[in-house]
Amino acid sequence: MRKSSKGRFVLDTVSGRTHHFLVCTVTGVAPYVSFVRTLYKDWNEGKFKGEHKLFLLNGASRSWEFGYSEELQKYAREVPWLEYVPR
Repeated sequence: MRKSSKGRFVLDTVSGRTHHFLVCTVTGVAPYVSFVRTLYKDWNEGKFKGEHKLFLLNGASRSWEFGYSEELQKYAREVPWLEYVPR
């Protein structure tokens, strides 16, 4: 059994695949929030043209468990490259 996690959790932007289906529950959304924040910043600075499309499916048992829902919904309304679905 490992004492800590190992590996890299990054958005694949080099393989040529441009559609990303991201699935998570509750606290597992944190890395995806980081992806979206970075791409949103780059989008506003003209460094990201929207060539990668993200579909983020976020599951939780209770509505109050969606800690980043408002932020992600805001981004999804403002950019064409993100679709956020809290369920």
